[in-house]
Order: sequence, then structure tokens, then C-alpha cells
Amino acid sequence: MRALVTGAAGFVGVHLLRLLRAQGHDACAMTLPQEKLPPDLSDVPRHPGNVTDPKTLERVLRDVAPDWIFHLAAISRPGDCRRDPALAWEVNFLGTWQIYRLAARKLPKARVLFVGSAVEYARAAPAELPLTEDSPLAPEDVYAATKLAGDLVGAEFARSGRLAILRVRPFNHIGPGQSIDFVAPDFARQIARIERGLQEPKIEVGNLAPVRDFTDVRDVVRAYVLVLERGEPGAVYNVCSGAGRSVRELLDGLLRLSTAKIEVVVSERRERKDEPDIIFGSARAIQAVCGWTPEIPWEQTLSDVLADWRSRCAGTAGT
Repeated sequence: MRALVTGAAGFVGVHLLRLLRAQGHDACAMTLPQEKLPPDLSDVPRHPGNVTDPKTLERVLRDVAPDWIFHLAAISRPGDCRRDPALAWEVNFLGTWQIYRLAARKLPKARVLFVGSAVEYARAAPAELPLTEDSPLAPEDVYAATKLAGDLVGAEFARSGRLAILRVRPFNHIGPGQSIDFVAPDFARQIARIERGLQEPKIEVGNLAPVRDFTDVRDVVRAYVLVLERGEPGAVYNVCSGAGRSVRELLDGLLRLSTAKIEVVVSERRERKDEPDIIFGSARAIQAVCGWTPEIPWEQTLSDVLADWRSRCAGTAGT
């Protein structure tokens, strides 16, 4: 298949491009003009542009003529969405609508994957877990609201028969290549710096009690491909492990892999206020329809995350 990946230079996009190539698909990347792909993907055709620009989008869709579109482009950090909500709505909702509108007109036989988020769901009591695709939707911040808007307009396009749009709601991703804005790479970076003598043997953490549903990003992108291959247009699928792990369990797993003796220091400035205590989902729908289940062991994921940050910190004093 000929596939176009928007947001291809991001954490998930890079892993998705690698998987598509490994499976023999003809993958193309749409990135912002200033973004670059890693060296191992330097020969992937790259189409610079912004999804909010309809002329650029029309040109890219015409030039690539994809069978599959993986729409990953988004303002994905909730803090960035809070700081500039107008930009978040422009990219996450209007950019998504532009892709749907133009693809429906130019590529009506294409299959499009919209990547939403588990934050679209309402906050649930423990007795109401796991979250399923039928759980109530009630976004609590700008990021969640913009994702839900793109999700629902995709459902409308699909149900009207204009375009085969499939939707996923992934839970927490984890894996090599992730930025320090997220908890696993934040911990791994600190551990790697301590091991190289770049930081005191103390790791600063926030609240370790929250429970989240972590899935290796390499399993996540495999789910995305299977959904486009086998999923039902208009349907929505959770992408999750189906199990909850505490942030404490994540930290302890990384510390067990370290060569250093490290003190854990709880810092109030790292705590995120008003976070749900526990979130995990059900992956029964995607398992039943697409045959997907996570395959990468938790310990392997943690080892790969730490190895990634050890490599990044090697020989650098400022990482």
C-alpha cells in the first residue's frame, strides 16, 4: 500500500514509518518544513507543509495519491494546548477537517486513520473501569476537546459514506525516542545522567501513585496498521494494554536496570494537580476485529527506553 503519514517526524510517526517500510509498504512523510527525519529514514519521501494549509494539503494528496492516510499531526502536549488554545483548535480540529474534506473529494477510496486519545473519555470511578469505546466522553482540557472534535467529525464523514475513516483512542505510549515531557523518558534521562556523573545521584519525581495504561509505541503503531487493514470504517478502537501500572512501578523498573545507587526525591513542583488516580482501558474490540494484542514485554520496553537515554547522554554534558 502507498501510505501517507502526517506528523511523521514525531515520536509515534517515526516508529510508524519504520514499521510500514519493514512491512513493504510505500511510505511517505508529511512534516513541518523545519522538521527532519532520523538518518535511517532519510530516504523516505518527505512533503513539507502544515495540515492547516489547504493548498499544501491538496498538493501533497495529489502528489502522493495514498491508499492509506495515517493522520498523526497534532499539537499533542496538553500544556502547549493550554498556552495557545487557538492554535490547538486550528491544528487538531480544523487541520483534521481539511484532511477529511480534501481526501473525500480527491481520494474517495482511501482509508484514513484518525488518532484520538483516551483523554476524550470522562473521568471514571474505579468501579467503572476498564474504559471501553462506549464509555462516556467528557474532555477536561483543550487538548482533549480538540481531539474529541476531530474524532466525532470523522465519525460523521464515515457514516455519511463520504470517506472510510477509522478512529483509534490510544492510552499512554512508552518507548525509545519519546521526549522528556512524559514520565518514562523523564525518569530514564535522569538515571542516564546520574550514571554518567552529570547529575547528583538523586532522581526528582512527582506523585508516584497514579495508575496508567502503558503500551509500547512499537505495539501501538502495529495496531494502527492493523486497524487500517481490517477495521470497520466509522468504528473506534481503544489501543491499550488492558492493565494498569502505577508510576511507582514504572520508576522501580527503571531503577532496577540502573548501574547506580539512586535516591528518590519527591518534588512538589513535579506534581500534576487534579490528575485521575487510575485509568486503564479495554482492548477487546481491536483484539476481536483486528487480532491485535501487545507483544513487547514490559521489561524490554523499560530496557529500551533507558538504553535510548544512555545513548543520548553519552559524551554530552547538557542533555
